[in-house]
Amino acid sequence: MKIAISSQDKDLKSPVACHFGRCCFFQIYDDETGMTELFENRERDTKECAGTSILHCLIDKNVKHIISANFGQKTQEEIVENDIQMTLLTDCSKTVEDIIRIIERKHSKQSH
Repeated sequence: MKIAISSQDKDLKSPVACHFGRCCFFQIYDDETGMTELFENRERDTKECAGTSILHCLIDKNVKHIISANFGQKTQEEIVENDIQMTLLTDCSKTVEDIIRIIERKHSKQSH
């Protein structure tokens, strides 16, 4: 499954971005292959509905789970309508790498 994690910068050691629609980048992690793809959020400066605009880009990339914070109401509704998992972070002090490690640990426990 492809999981998009909002990121403040290009590096995996970057802190998780605290706003879904306005973040600079997404790290798209594939939990089946262990590969990560950097995806720039070119919708972040959109005046209105940046969240729904970037959501459609992530859907086109087959993302099935999004990890971020501060999703707008309309974006949350579209995430649910598109049957995408959403993890709402309350603590943005973790890095993208920290989040990937947590995902890998959960994945490892489920496959045993």
